[in-house]
Amino acid sequence: MKNLTKMLEAFLKKKSESQNGGFAKVSEGEIEDLYKIIRCILELKYEKDASGDIPVDFRLVDRTKFERLHYIPVPYEHKAKNDDERMDILSVLNLNLSIASRELDTHVRIQNLIRRNKEKIQ
Repeated sequence: MKNLTKMLEAFLKKKSESQNGGFAKVSEGEIEDLYKIIRCILELKYEKDASGDIPVDFRLVDRTKFERLHYIPVPYEHKAKNDDERMDILSVLNLNLSIASRELDTHVRIQNLIRRNKEKIQ
């Protein structure tokens, strides 16, 4: 606990503020530090399994550099109790595929617009 408190105090020591209404600055070191803090909390809370894993997984996304994660966690199929639950799992998988397809389409359209604009300029 003492180590966690020290990590939290160090992390929160300097406030990062927004500039012009946008995102506040985020450094790679801050993301790494925050990852370590969250990992420490989870390791203090949960016992590891035989392979050394904890039962809670997480990801951090620096929104100043990356888009939001477009993925819904998929329940374990082997834990489904009936066909309705299995269909719900398939629906989540299908939704994830649909989200990925829309994102890909958006990025392709953006690249096509950029290419067309470059061709007009030349």
